[in-house]
Amino acid sequence: MLDELSNQALISFIFDFGQYWMHRGMHNWYPLWLPHSVHHYITQLNINKGAVGNPVELFLIGLGIGGFFDFLPRAALLAGSFGLAIGTYQHINVRFNTPRWWRFLFNTTEHHSLHHSQDFEATRSNYSNTYIFIDRIFGTCVDGEAELLGLEGGRRMSIREQMTYPFTEGWKTVKERYGRPAAVPAE
Repeated sequence: MLDELSNQALISFIFDFGQYWMHRGMHNWYPLWLPHSVHHYITQLNINKGAVGNPVELFLIGLGIGGFFDFLPRAALLAGSFGLAIGTYQHINVRFNTPRWWRFLFNTTEHHSLHHSQDFEATRSNYSNTYIFIDRIFGTCVDGEAELLGLEGGRRMSIREQMTYPFTEGWKTVKERYGRPAAVPAE
């Protein structure tokens, strides 16, 4: 039993640690930002919005370093369930009188609202999915709460745009950077 619980705790931490770095990379490297940015167009947190995003982003954010370890399968399921519960809690858009110790250890709706803020600098914080103390260790934790969420002033994306945005924006960027300059008419 103890072996299984220690496996569960270790899996949960290792996965969130890997996810923290992937998520941080998504905010700091343009090719990874394109698929992840779709998730930041949400204008309110709710229980379903945690899974909103481009399939490429959802695949990348789900990658973890846990696959390199030989963990007990049941412990992996329990760790995944725990992470899912915390992830759901941070997206539910309901404010609780969360105990201080909880806010110190775990990501909350308030932390996550800052991460989804319309304030660009505030979105560069609170990357962990489960353990906010990882952000505290690396100096990326910001306590507080945001009122306004979303990119481009709260513009909403259609499902079609969510699916194509990383590719259309990526193509625009490539064309702008490497495309031929417009011909200048001769005088």
